Amino acid sequence: NLFPVKLTFGVGAGRISTAIRKRTSEMDGGCFVFSRKALEQAKKLKQSVVYITGKKDRDLAVNTIISLIDTIKSNWKEIHYRRVFRYQCLGTLEEVAKKEKVSKQVISKMFSQIKYAEVKKAEKNLKELLSTL
Repeated sequence: NLFPVKLTFGVGAGRISTAIRKRTSEMDGGCFVFSRKALEQAKKLKQSVVYITGKKDRDLAVNTIISLIDTIKSNWKEIHYRRVFRYQCLGTLEEVAKKEKVSKQVISKMFSQIKYAEVKKAEKNLKELLSTL
């Protein structure tokens, strides 16, 4: 929804070693250390999101999937994001084709070219992997 704006996130998992406060600047703990490190790494790698949880194998798997998704999406243009968003809202290629005033085949071919099915599968696997944190 934000295309062409690019955001970078660092996600850290861990304990909070201080009391919960309204301002995060008044708190400390492993989750903050990891999130700062993750954000620095994301910026350095020019990756949308980096996770650091302290579990190296899981972090490697999560961040590799994110990197591959980012690599695929780096070739997407505004039209691709628009049509994907419409598909997510409307639910069928036929409806997207109607809104875009093109044939269903055009939409289907585009989704194949941008590797949409592969991105969705990777996102599903990523979600499953993250649910085990």
